[in-house]
Amino acid sequence: MDKRSDPKSFSLQVWEKLTKCAYDPGKYFLPATSLDEVVQRETVEHMLKGLYSDSHGEHSRSEGMQAHNNAFPADSVASLMQYVFGARSAEHQPSRKPARKILAILALMDKVTSLIDFMNAGIYDEHLPLMRDNEEGATFDLVRMIDGKKTSPTCFKGWPQKDIRDFDNYQWYMVPPSFMMRDEQAAFYEIEDRAIFPWLVYSPPISAPAGSVVRKNGASNPWFALKELQRRPQFDSEVAALRKLRPNRHLVTLLASYEYQSLYYLLFEWATGGSLLDLWNTHHPSVPDRSWVLWFAEQCLGLADGLHGIHNTQPRTSLTASNAGDGTEDKNCGRHGDIKCANVLWFKQEPGAHGHGVLKIADFGLSRFHSQQTTKVPAQGVAVSLTFKAPELETMDEISRPFDIWSLGCLYLDFITWLVQGWDGVDAFSLKRAGEKDSLPYLGQDKFYNLWRPGGPGSPSATVKQAVKEVS
Repeated sequence: MDKRSDPKSFSLQVWEKLTKCAYDPGKYFLPATSLDEVVQRETVEHMLKGLYSDSHGEHSRSEGMQAHNNAFPADSVASLMQYVFGARSAEHQPSRKPARKILAILALMDKVTSLIDFMNAGIYDEHLPLMRDNEEGATFDLVRMIDGKKTSPTCFKGWPQKDIRDFDNYQWYMVPPSFMMRDEQAAFYEIEDRAIFPWLVYSPPISAPAGSVVRKNGASNPWFALKELQRRPQFDSEVAALRKLRPNRHLVTLLASYEYQSLYYLLFEWATGGSLLDLWNTHHPSVPDRSWVLWFAEQCLGLADGLHGIHNTQPRTSLTASNAGDGTEDKNCGRHGDIKCANVLWFKQEPGAHGHGVLKIADFGLSRFHSQQTTKVPAQGVAVSLTFKAPELETMDEISRPFDIWSLGCLYLDFITWLVQGWDGVDAFSLKRAGEKDSLPYLGQDKFYNLWRPGGPGSPSATVKQAVKEVS
């Protein structure tokens, strides 16, 4: 028999195209590109013609294949082809309602002859995954939803429970989650618990903001950062902060968010260079050349612009009579709340004028947005980096956007220290700051200021550390 018309050969091709999911190595998925490669018109047409004989209704029987219960005339192969590849709504219009995934599932089960039953039942790829219903022990039916109502397809009539279970399992191979931007906004998805993610590589979660590292199938297999959050309020807060931001080259962009098995995830582009700390640890121009100096200045300007975008999320439009002085309470004034080296990511792969990539502010888990009238918040209980925290956290009752500016200034000092002296210089600068004790009973901290408490009651005062003055 011609291999092109052999269902066994076709089934083997589908099995060979399945890809192991790195997130759950016991599961597989069929990439969209692989579906295109194996379910081709010529191949499928040869197979269907080999399965179904002439209009007398007699089936040609392939080895290992059972004949279909009802005779299917060969001249109806055209109907099956239209069913599998989709009817065209008009000339030169894209196909709609295909059933290529249905065919692939049946091929995995060696039940291609059941394809006609699925066509007659009106089951298409868009109906996958079918839902379980009437579960009793390990048995169940498969149904589809139509206008919110369950409908039992006739195509499963007479199937043994093992075949129903196989179809139920294999259908998930065909529907890996896909993500896309909607109106330039990151969409939120509720992912089924049994979904199989199209991750080719998956690393365990690491410290925020990097999260897990995943490599998605398709589009040249790009890498992504996946941040996992366990609490819905924390997730909602960070997503809301990210959606508030205008596009800015120096702010990370949220690509998608989703809920899966009662956990919450944020999907970002992967920064191939890691964080700013990784840059400092692994790179240092022995003699800072012109390109690195210019890049440093360019990135400092860019980070400041990115922070400005967080502090002012309102579109840059002129005031009009309708919005000038109207006392609006729109929350367009943001505060990042945790500017530090670990939260500045190095997108080494992005092109730039000087060939060293782009730095972007990340991790908006502590970001807060307020109206112009309420930009200050209580300082008590605010969780921030000990190194880059601003003195008002300990000297005042409230903090506001200038808190971020102090933190960014501290980062700049460390940054220029690295540019001139390398990582050893950054480390020495930290130790020198930590060696300066203030009047409070703390262990030495490498923050950039000292606290001095007066003899009587009252808030402590802050002064910039001598080590900082010497660097400045």
